Amino acid sequence: MDVCIHSPKVLGVRRESFSDPATNLLDRLDASIAEQGADDALLTIVPFRPSPADVDLRVCDRAWGESVAGRRALDVLARSTDPATVSLAEGRLAARFANVRLAALGTALERGGADPLATHPVAPARRWTVNFGDPNTTKALHVGHLRNVALGNSLASAAEALGMQVVRQSRVGDFGRNMGEAMAGYLRHGGGREPGRDDVKGDHLIGDCYVRYVRELAERPSDAPDANDGDAALTREREVRRDAAEELLARWRDG
Repeated sequence: MDVCIHSPKVLGVRRESFSDPATNLLDRLDASIAEQGADDALLTIVPFRPSPADVDLRVCDRAWGESVAGRRALDVLARSTDPATVSLAEGRLAARFANVRLAALGTALERGGADPLATHPVAPARRWTVNFGDPNTTKALHVGHLRNVALGNSLASAAEALGMQVVRQSRVGDFGRNMGEAMAGYLRHGGGREPGRDDVKGDHLIGDCYVRYVRELAERPSDAPDANDGDAALTREREVRRDAAEELLARWRDG
């Protein structure tokens, strides 16, 4: 499986940073080819499991290597200190970056500069809201929440590296019928236990009381015609039960 991306030039990445040997290896490679007028027939290919040092440029026109521009580009790349090796075979121009160039790039990234890869101009006008986490206060946290935080932060960081304005948010499920059921469950099954006093985790205590209360609801008939349609928790939000959970929510709304 290959993921094809257009060269950074097409995305509008700035060129003034090419003089910095620690940044923009793909841009520098692209610029070297473009300066010879030989970039129109190439497409950057990132392998599914790439070596950190390798980049492939797919040659859309197999006669590219025999063209005047193509031969000039190959000659320039062969003399460049950016790639350690360059080869053209089976419709692909393969370049392996020199270790010294990768080390310089790694040093720049470790310094944590504002834009070490000079990618901020790629999508500066776009705005993303990345939502992750979404803990539900009626249930215990679990590894799925951690997964969402890790993926959400990774996605948001990648977008910021492209210059996007990113808003990170995590909505906490702390109102609605579920909360009423958790409160009613605690009053019915909590036995007055308190996390700090009775050596019990608060999310486990409330989660257990909530589950026990909801199980009892399932044993009673519902007034809602679609009670068994779709997500059970969302379905209960549409039901009118006139039970302790709804009473507690009403009291909460009234202050």
